[in-house]
Amino acid sequence: LPQVAAPETDDAAAAELKPQLEGFFKDYADGDAAGLQRYVAAGKSLPSFGGAFTFAELKEVVVPVGGATREIQAVVVWTVPNGDVPPTPDSTDPAAAGGRLEQAYRLTVEKQGDKWFVADIRGAGRVAD
Repeated sequence: LPQVAAPETDDAAAAELKPQLEGFFKDYADGDAAGLQRYVAAGKSLPSFGGAFTFAELKEVVVPVGGATREIQAVVVWTVPNGDVPPTPDSTDPAAAGGRLEQAYRLTVEKQGDKWFVADIRGAGRVAD
């Protein structure tokens, strides 16, 4: 197959979005409905994980060039709590940490004023490099 050029990315928008998305995914994992509303577009409602996972890191954000509404991709690493061992903040026991899960998401984001908001989220397959 012929090589397909990678879509042009907007690094400035990705830099703006990264801290917003980190806060969004933390509240998305925790099930903090009030906190989540700070990141969700007006009139939208998104479900959450309700504490089933813990946000570990935002590994990658790919933002294409575009207007105020964009389809972006984010790769998130979640920590899966181990229900048998209560976690402690300074624990070095690997069993206490549980597992790690990496998941790609496609998000629709909207820029309102100087802030980005999430309008939709769904799972995504990884893009082959």
